[in-house]
Amino acid sequence: MKRFSPSTPYAGAFLAAVLFLIGPRIAAAQMTTLRVGTNSPASTEAVLFSIAKDAGILKQHQLDAEVIYIAGGTLSMQALVGRSLDFMCTGGTPFIYAYLEGVQGKIIGGVNNRLPYGFVSLANIKTPAQLKGKRIGISRFAARMTSR
Repeated sequence: MKRFSPSTPYAGAFLAAVLFLIGPRIAAAQMTTLRVGTNSPASTEAVLFSIAKDAGILKQHQLDAEVIYIAGGTLSMQALVGRSLDFMCTGGTPFIYAYLEGVQGKIIGGVNNRLPYGFVSLANIKTPAQLKGKRIGISRFAARMTSR
C-alpha cells in the first residue's frame, strides 16, 4: 500500500492552486476562513490542510481552513452550490452531473482517471443478464451510482 507523503507532487500543486484561487479575496492583515468540503474524513485534502495549518503556511497567507466532511458527492455539491462551502474536494462525477443541470463551476485538478466502483453479487450470478428482474442494493438514492 502506497503511503501518502506531504512531498507528493500533488501536495504542493494542490496548495498552490488553492492559494492562487483565493488570493484575491484576502485583505491585508485579516484572516480568511476557507470552508473546504471533502467526502472522506481522512482524505488527502484533509491531511494536506492539517499539515499546512500545523506548519503555519496558511497563517502566513492570512488563511484558516475548516475542512468539513460531507458524506457523498451529491450532498457536497449541493453545499457548494448553496454557498455553504468555498470549494470542495471530490470526484468529478457529482460536478459533471451538476454542470449538466446548469451549475457554473470549475474543476481545478484531479488525481484519478477512473470511477472507483465495484459490483458484488452472489457466486451463482456470472453475467449482467442474470440480474434482469432481480433486486440490487445501492449506497443511497441520488448517489453517483444511481444518477441518470
